[in-house]
Amino acid sequence: MNSQLPQRNRLWESLRACPTLTEGSPERDAVWLTVQAVVCTRHTAMATPLGSTTAIVITADEATDELISAMSWLYDNEARARALDADDLYKMLRGVATRGANGSARRRQSDQLHGLTHVSPGNPVRWTHLDAGVAS
Repeated sequence: MNSQLPQRNRLWESLRACPTLTEGSPERDAVWLTVQAVVCTRHTAMATPLGSTTAIVITADEATDELISAMSWLYDNEARARALDADDLYKMLRGVATRGANGSARRRQSDQLHGLTHVSPGNPVRWTHLDAGVAS
């Protein structure tokens, strides 16, 4: 039996118990806490951002970004999320939290590229000192 299954069911049940995400309630707060506990990274893991070919190391330090990313998707796609089964809901939220545009792997990758954009997949980026290429 998959050890994650009870956690995934807990996530699904927490969403089902919440009447709506658009209004404050103890049930909505429970959804946030459950997403944080079930979906967000707690240990070192590898994730490949969508559109990339390189896996990125992510850690619990990125959990806040993951929570915000997952909950943003959940708010924007509440009806769709409610139609998913427990396993698919978990996969969707975990994917958005880690691999999505605002997910932890994408943010970590951006940090590694020091803000460099439009780097084609597979093209290497080398960092050197500015003085290294300057002839005296």
